[in-house]
Amino acid sequence: PTGGVLVALSGGADSICLLNLFISAKKSGAFPYRLAAAHLNHSLRGKEADRDEEFCKNVCEKCGIEFFAKKLDVAAIAKENGLCTEEAARNERYSFFADILRENDALQFVATAHNKDDFCETMILNLLRGSGIDGLSSIPKKRGNIIRPLIDVSRAEIIDYIKENSLE
Repeated sequence: PTGGVLVALSGGADSICLLNLFISAKKSGAFPYRLAAAHLNHSLRGKEADRDEEFCKNVCEKCGIEFFAKKLDVAAIAKENGLCTEEAARNERYSFFADILRENDALQFVATAHNKDDFCETMILNLLRGSGIDGLSSIPKKRGNIIRPLIDVSRAEIIDYIKENSLE
């Protein structure tokens, strides 16, 4: 990217790996742009969801990364709008990210930690749902201002990176 990046940070291995890669690139001078992270607490797992949010906040504080967080009752939003929880969560996440970009000119992209395993899983699910040839395209590397730098990296490679770099 040629502009600032907002990393979608869930607190899972994939997003922690992605954030660490951007932090490393920033420290080396290879990424001279603004870097921030955002976490949407969906309130779907009670105290565990709150711990995830706190973990993400602490990781960003420790690394000196600007952090945005928001807490929503996604189950209620899904019910209110007649959506499945997963779809409501995705809609709310991307809306949250778009709001942050709109309010911060130096942030131009949202980086998500979708990986090769997610790509394959989505492709298979699309085909099973009858999407035909269009389903083979699965998750794109870039769609608008959404980038997926790990889309060609396997989950196993991500776990190896986490271990090699002693990341939480």
